Formats: sequence, C-alpha cells, structure tokens
Amino acid sequence: MYKEIIDLKKINEELAFKKMYNVIVEYMNEYTCDNKFYLYRSDSKNDYNMFRIKTTNIFGLIYEMLYDKEIINDNNLKNDKSTKDEFEKYLKFLEYVKYIQMNINDINFSNKENKEVIYFNDCMNNCKIYLENIYKDMKDFNISLHQLSQQLKILNNKIELLS
Repeated sequence: MYKEIIDLKKINEELAFKKMYNVIVEYMNEYTCDNKFYLYRSDSKNDYNMFRIKTTNIFGLIYEMLYDKEIINDNNLKNDKSTKDEFEKYLKFLEYVKYIQMNINDINFSNKENKEVIYFNDCMNNCKIYLENIYKDMKDFNISLHQLSQQLKILNNKIELLS
C-alpha cells in the first residue's frame, strides 16, 4: 500500500497526500493516547516487533512523500526571512523522521526512562505535531481556494449580466 501511494504521487499528488493522511491517522490512532505518542505494553511480548514494522513503513512513506531535494537546496528559502522559520521547521521535521527511521530497530523500549526512549518519543510527538499542522494548513488553503472559486463564479455571472 505504501509503494502505491508513493507511485500515485507522480500521477496525482493531491490524492496521494490524502491517502497518506488516512494511513497516518490510522497509525496515530493506534499509537496515541491523550494526543501524545504512546507505546502499548501489549506489543512488548515480541519486543515491539509490530510497532517497529509499522513505524519503519510509515516513516519510510512520510520521508518519500515529504523529502524534497530542490526545497532543501533552495538558497532563497534558507535566506528569505518570510520563509526561514517554516524552512527550519521542515528541516527539523526531516531530521526527526530520519532519526526514527535509523533507530527504530535498535531502541530498547522496555525502559521508558532511558534517554533514547525519551528522545524517540519526543521525535514521534514532534513529527505528529508537524504533520497535523501541515494537513490543517492544507485543508484551510483548500477551503480558501474553494471560497475564492465560488466568489469568482458569482463575479463572472454578474459581469455576463452586465454585458
């Protein structure tokens, strides 16, 4: 399913991001409690193997969908004051994603007080917040575009009546 979403991005980026959103929501519902990342003990019997597999897959998908070399290498984004904060958030997000990808199979989740586990949880929560904000912004943007489109139709109809 993840490869299908990545392939779909080449054909229909908007639909691919909608499908990715649904996958992410499903994953977050499974591993979130009180709006924070939470690793359930039920998976501890097999060293959190199911969680590790799902996390590897979902963060591979996230990275493939959101990593953009052109954006990262764009010096205008790095230096433009109006985009610098968002650009830095994006880079930090990618850093969290890479950390999760690189460490998911090696972390010992049995000790919640372990610094690695605490940092991993922080990375998971920061990714969750970033993605929620991105999708909220996309939704708001789509609503604004729809409203603008409706207003343009009304304006066009009025112009036609005047002609």
